[in-house]
Amino acid sequence: MKRNLSDYTNEELEKALEQASKEELSTQEYASDVPAFLSFYKIKPGKDLVNKRIINKLYKCWSENPISDQKLGEQINLFIPSHQIGSQYFYHLNKKAIDLSKEAFKHIEKHTHDRIKIPAWKAHFDKFINHYKLKSGDYFIEGYILLNLYDKFTYETNKKYSLGYQQFFKFCELYFDRQKLTSNKISYFGVDKSIRDFITDDELEQLRKSNLNGKKTNEKI
Repeated sequence: MKRNLSDYTNEELEKALEQASKEELSTQEYASDVPAFLSFYKIKPGKDLVNKRIINKLYKCWSENPISDQKLGEQINLFIPSHQIGSQYFYHLNKKAIDLSKEAFKHIEKHTHDRIKIPAWKAHFDKFINHYKLKSGDYFIEGYILLNLYDKFTYETNKKYSLGYQQFFKFCELYFDRQKLTSNKISYFGVDKSIRDFITDDELEQLRKSNLNGKKTNEKI
């Protein structure tokens, strides 16, 4: 019986990746340089969230004949499943194992996510703020709930592009007080209680339950 990716442990996924990189990959399923790319940089499953776009950019810099982002994602998912958080996709990786200098990794991160100083993106965020009439206040709400509201905004307004997970919270810091009210890594932003006009009790309960079960935080890459 065929097993789902979720049935495999990180150790089994690592072994599969190592085995694939050693064998001559002649089948259509692995007919690319993706296993070699993962092996070259020692990209392995782990607990650190890394934005999918960072890995895509690294691959394009490395490969002599890069495949499309869609095919790249499909083949990486054979070894390391991706996870959607908000409108973005992430891999759970072992960042300490990745064979890449910190300077190079920071360079890739910066050019992948650096939108905080771009006027067009600030105007985009302002439209989100105005859409829900959000303003600063003393009602502290989880960052991932604001992110969910932002996803609704981009869907309702048919926006083709949206802010990334990390960048969204940087923009939130420009408008709202940010605090950590619990021992976990979840951040809370102080908004006016009028935000409850756009979020029902059932939605709040479902989002918090989903966040607890998925053990999501908003402090990752």
